[in-house]
Amino acid sequence: MSDGPWRENVVSGGVARGPDGRLFLAAEDTTNILRAYARSWLEGAELGGEWESLSGEVVQLDPVTLRTLADALMQQADKMDVLLMAERSGLWSTPDGAS
Repeated sequence: MSDGPWRENVVSGGVARGPDGRLFLAAEDTTNILRAYARSWLEGAELGGEWESLSGEVVQLDPVTLRTLADALMQQADKMDVLLMAERSGLWSTPDGAS
């Protein structure tokens, strides 16, 4: 199994800090991270569900559950992408009227 999504270079814009000190990640980077996790989980399901924990212990995970979780992450990333495209095109705005 691969090293997981945390090993992939999926962040293109970096992390920004807001005026209140909170950290922000670009929407594109967030959906890339979700898809990277999903790919990792799908790969794990194909390999029978074996997962190595950070401590080195091999844990058996249910492949059906891994596929279901991966599908949910992909769907969430798709929804976020649609909202981002609508926001950029001006078709969607926040409830207070700001885009």
